[in-house]
Amino acid sequence: MGTPLRGVEFGSPSDEAVSSRVAGDTVPRLRIDAGGRITWSSGLLTGDTKLYRSEAGTLLTEGLFSASGGIVTLATSGSPTVALPDGAIAVDTSNNAFYFRSSGAWSQVTAGAGNAAINVSDTAPVSPTEGDLWFNSLEATTYIYYDGYWIDIAGAAANIPELRQLTDVDADVLVNGDIPVYKQSTDQFVMMPIWEANPVTTTAISSSVSTTIGQFSTTYFTTGEFFVQIVQGSKTTACKIMAAYNGAVTDFTEYGTVEIGSPSIPVTYTTIIEDNYVKLKASISDASDTSATVKVSKIVIGGL
Repeated sequence: MGTPLRGVEFGSPSDEAVSSRVAGDTVPRLRIDAGGRITWSSGLLTGDTKLYRSEAGTLLTEGLFSASGGIVTLATSGSPTVALPDGAIAVDTSNNAFYFRSSGAWSQVTAGAGNAAINVSDTAPVSPTEGDLWFNSLEATTYIYYDGYWIDIAGAAANIPELRQLTDVDADVLVNGDIPVYKQSTDQFVMMPIWEANPVTTTAISSSVSTTIGQFSTTYFTTGEFFVQIVQGSKTTACKIMAAYNGAVTDFTEYGTVEIGSPSIPVTYTTIIEDNYVKLKASISDASDTSATVKVSKIVIGGL
């Protein structure tokens, strides 16, 4: 049985316990202090490489540690949970994932620009970062997150918001034929059946001056049907007016007139072409005595 080499009763942990020098050295090339600190030097200058116990279960070097055969700090089955110092690395051998320790937490090493994450799931990841990658396991398709959308790496976009998902579109209930119409009072687009897309216009007539009560663009349409309602005091009249345009002139006919109250409301209709519109005008001869309110809706037909 061998006899251990012991040094006892040192005055301080920093006292030299073991050292070695080469001929001509002024300081030890290797020195082991009584407290266990190992120090290496060139033999000419004070030791510059140290290895020692800094706390329970921890070895510390104050310089760079290099291992030509590689370093493994932690191997786990699943994501690491051990509270190691910042700078530690870990390998999840079950999922082939790599982690590093920073700010007191483990973070998975990810791929892609800007630490983009690779996600494998049936649905798109929540709160993605520009450059993130998502493998859609239902479609077997890979997407990259760019400019607010998941873009198929083949060029097609995925998960572009539907019209009803936009915050400025009120489309909770949709029916066949609905189209979006801007509503200024709510600063939203509301969905409206196409036959209601031209809202009712209201015009007050307070003099005998001929006033425009409805119109349609001559750029797109050749025919318009106006449904007109006029209320004057306790009297009401309603009719339909069909106006046509042939690219040069316009004409109209009034039909289906219904009148309530006596005498009849003295209204006269005309159509003119003005500012690339066919305009329906109305004049009421006694409107200066009792003002009249005209409401009009229309249906238009293109053709030019």
